[in-house]
Amino acid sequence: MEPSSMETEILNNDSEVAGPQPIVKFNNAYKRYGRTAVILRGLNMTIPTGTIYGLLGPSGCGKTTLLSCIVGRRKLDSGTLFVDVKSKVDVGYMPQEVSLYEEFQIHEVFRYFGLLTNQTEDYIKHREKELAELLDLPPTNRLVCNLSGGQQRRVSMAVALFHNPKFLILDEPTVGLDPLLCESIWKYFIEITNVDHKTIIITTHYIEEARNAHTIGLMRSGILLAETSPLQLMEMNNCSSLEEAFLTLSQKQEDIPLDDTYPPATKQADIFEPGAKMAWHRFAAQIYKNVSWTRRNIPITAFMILLPFLLFTIFLAMLGKDEMDVTIAAVQDEVTPGSDDCNNSRPIRSIYGCVAQKRLSCEFISYLKEKSYTILMYDSLDAGITAVKRNKAWALLYFHKNYTESLLERIDRGKKASNMSLANSLLEVYPDNSIYYIAQKLRWDLHSGFMSFMENFLRNCEIDDRVVKSPITEGEEIYESIAVRYIGLNGYIIAILYYLAMVYTSSSMVYEKSKGLFERTMVTGLTKFELFAAHCVAQTLMSLCQNGIFMLIFYGYFNLPMKSGIGYLILLVFLVEYFGMMTGFVIVEFISDERMVTYFGISLVIMIFLTIGMLWPVEGMHWSIRPISQMNPMRMAVETYRSITFRGLPFSNSLMYQGYLSISILVLLLLLIYIYKSRND
Repeated sequence: MEPSSMETEILNNDSEVAGPQPIVKFNNAYKRYGRTAVILRGLNMTIPTGTIYGLLGPSGCGKTTLLSCIVGRRKLDSGTLFVDVKSKVDVGYMPQEVSLYEEFQIHEVFRYFGLLTNQTEDYIKHREKELAELLDLPPTNRLVCNLSGGQQRRVSMAVALFHNPKFLILDEPTVGLDPLLCESIWKYFIEITNVDHKTIIITTHYIEEARNAHTIGLMRSGILLAETSPLQLMEMNNCSSLEEAFLTLSQKQEDIPLDDTYPPATKQADIFEPGAKMAWHRFAAQIYKNVSWTRRNIPITAFMILLPFLLFTIFLAMLGKDEMDVTIAAVQDEVTPGSDDCNNSRPIRSIYGCVAQKRLSCEFISYLKEKSYTILMYDSLDAGITAVKRNKAWALLYFHKNYTESLLERIDRGKKASNMSLANSLLEVYPDNSIYYIAQKLRWDLHSGFMSFMENFLRNCEIDDRVVKSPITEGEEIYESIAVRYIGLNGYIIAILYYLAMVYTSSSMVYEKSKGLFERTMVTGLTKFELFAAHCVAQTLMSLCQNGIFMLIFYGYFNLPMKSGIGYLILLVFLVEYFGMMTGFVIVEFISDERMVTYFGISLVIMIFLTIGMLWPVEGMHWSIRPISQMNPMRMAVETYRSITFRGLPFSNSLMYQGYLSISILVLLLLLIYIYKSRND
């Protein structure tokens, strides 16, 4: 597509600049975000080698997008771009944001970027001293977060200059700097272009500052209004200043309607030659970065390591013992109110000679007290019911008048007992069923407790206790019953470890993206594979510490149930955590907003919590939810965890290997998605 008529009229140049071989050349470049936000509109630009090119224009005119295309982070929709630099190491890039690790000291920042660009230790130390003097940097042992905005920008500029590249791209490098320091920096720029034949692109809002550039490009609304030397630009427009010339060209542009046609997208070639997917110096730089961050954030790291242990401890403490601190109200109509009948009552003898040493209601209440229940005595049935209604007790036990005599007659005479005795021998329970588990636990304790109490009583009377037993009997248990405190523990551990790995990965990645750190390191040549490999190392070390602590304490010291080998559990836990890590990587590939990543992660984990069978068994879920739970691969991991700890199944059993298999398949699937997305980035 030919250049627009507007550019022909305003530029008065044919985009073929005589002189040195261009290092960058745009021809009819188009770029937009979405379908309406057009950033570049048929732009033509030529940057000669060994010169300073000042790119001027208001905010939003497309300068930053243009620079991103030059460094290979974005591609044009249409048009051509030529960059006479084959390796990313030859490019020094200073983005508009500071894009520095704020927790690092200045010398750590230099060492990190020095390792990324494969510099020696001697070079790093020499260059650090040289740039500190040139840019008037503060002491290099100071943290970046403690520097002023201007000092941070100077450190950012030093990073771009650090590896002495042949091509410098500086996005507003002199914002907020002292005028004397600006003059010194410009002298340095002019020197390295004249002596070392380096090429520099500088964007700036300070129009008059661009007088020092060999060539300036005036950009507005995605179009290059002019591209020539500062003096020629002023002469061409009969102006005494660059600002006046820019105003004149902008007014001319307003008189010419914009061309709304947008060419079809064309496939764009890569700007730089593809390098090695894995370079050990860049991988070592990432390891150095992770180690330095950990050293600077020891409290946070310690908290992350101890967090699973703390959460699991709270979980166990929250569930507590099998016995609960529950209050029960009781009314004994067979005992005189205010008397000591329970201790001083005479023995009661049945017609067959069985003797109750004291009232059976007193015996049963004593039995409940031994079970850690608190008993509140009331004088009447109405008073006891009122206590339950007012939340003073979880249930009311009502013992009728002549309860003991009636119960003994019922035992002695069976079906021949009188209707009055049958009615008075009943223990009436008025429960508060508002909390299901407490109500069920209380109901179970009352029934099982009463049966145990009666069995002991009948044995003392030399009566076969089977007369009061249920006709249903249990054989030898296949798997041992577990304590209440362990119910849901396996699902809780699986979900928490998955979530921590996911949030650790996604939060660190989205932080680097939001601060511009990811963009800046990728410009130096860092590949996503190297970033991924370094994070795997960090995640493995984190997991070793986390899992080692809670497994050693819970399964070693406190001896929680562990029917199979600990190796099975270690393998399962690591697979779950790598699944969480891969989920974090994939989330950040599709979502860049920090808040949205957090919301999505929380929503995902809540869904897992609800469908893995931890809060309620899968078999008891609604029919519409059950298929979702059965498709949840984490549910199989929970079943495998339960089989390892509570059942001791062999690995050949499907409940064992299905958990490993489902998680492994998902890890590989997410890895393939990540690789595919990375290649298309």
